[in-house]
Amino acid sequence: MYEIKSDEMLRLINGGGFFFLNENQSAHALESLSSGILGAVIGVTLITSLAYPFVIFSTAILSGAAGFAIANKYSCATPEPEWFEIFHW
Repeated sequence: MYEIKSDEMLRLINGGGFFFLNENQSAHALESLSSGILGAVIGVTLITSLAYPFVIFSTAILSGAAGFAIANKYSCATPEPEWFEIFHW
């Protein structure tokens, strides 16, 4: 009868050799991989939460400026009153 050693079982569990490492090295590699994924998730969440208000603010400014430009170009404004010429420098 064939006896499976712990290293061979670990290779089978790791997908037929995802990590060709012993038990300690494999545990360390999995730990560093999971901490790297967790760090990436935290980093993306932090960057997104910091950038999100600036995205909203800049979008509001750009849409307001575009609306102002369109309103100035296509508005049917009445001519300026004559008294405006007195105070216009």
